[in-house]
Amino acid sequence: MEVEIQVPPQLDEIPGLRHVTVGRWLAAVGETVLEGASVVELETDLVILELPAPVSGKLTRILKKTGQRVGLSETLAFMLPG
Repeated sequence: MEVEIQVPPQLDEIPGLRHVTVGRWLAAVGETVLEGASVVELETDLVILELPAPVSGKLTRILKKTGQRVGLSETLAFMLPG
C-alpha cells in the first residue's frame, strides 16, 4: 500500500502561513529513497524546508509540480514501502 508524502501539518502553527510552494524535487519517480532522506524542498516567504521521506521505498507518483502553491497538509506524492 502506498504511503503519502504530505506538507507537514505542524506548519499550521506558524501564524499567517496558509500555503507553501513546492521547490525542487530531490528524488525522481522510480527512485529508491531511504526513510528520513530529503525528497522535496518546500518554500515559504522566510525559509526553504527539506521534507524527509516518511518510509524507505520507491517514489511512485509526484502530484505537485515545482513552483506549485499547495495548502497545508496537502498530499505531494506517494511512495511504495520496501
